[in-house]
Amino acid sequence: MKLGKKDIMDILSIGQKVINLVSKESSHPSKTDQKVETNTSPVISEKMTPEEEDALIEQTKAKLSGQSLNSPTEVLSTLKAFSEAATDAVKFCEVQKTKREEIRANRDIRIRQLETQRDIIMRYLERSFDERKYLFEEQFKVVDHALQTGNTQELAISLQCINDLAKSSPFKALTDIGNVQRTLEQEGSTFDI
Repeated sequence: MKLGKKDIMDILSIGQKVINLVSKESSHPSKTDQKVETNTSPVISEKMTPEEEDALIEQTKAKLSGQSLNSPTEVLSTLKAFSEAATDAVKFCEVQKTKREEIRANRDIRIRQLETQRDIIMRYLERSFDERKYLFEEQFKVVDHALQTGNTQELAISLQCINDLAKSSPFKALTDIGNVQRTLEQEGSTFDI
């Protein structure tokens, strides 16, 4: 059976009413009655480690198992233990929900960052290859002109430019972009333009 937050709150309310009634009836406990335990639950927070969360669950299981109901005080103690466990469960669920929301928000931010970086790199590569294409076309026009006119010096220079352009890589410049990005991410970095 799955209980919602409203169901748990209703159970807590009923439990509190029963505790109040039993407390009134057992205002004069016998010597054999046990003392009612107080809440010794750990503080539930968003900063709990997984080990602390597991310990909380085990502690709650241990607190709720083996309860006897031989006297009004034991009934009261059992009801308080269940009430505390239910309260802890509600708090724990809320903390886990908050943690999941924070994880989703961080995930969404990181995805947007990665998409932005991808878009920047893709635009850079498109522009660099367009520029390279244009430069190659222009250099081959110069080579064609040098061949038509028989100008060997112009031909040698053009071929050397084509060779140098072919050796260069737009991917090498990406490391420079990475360096610029790291510099931008550093606080207090300035650029002179």
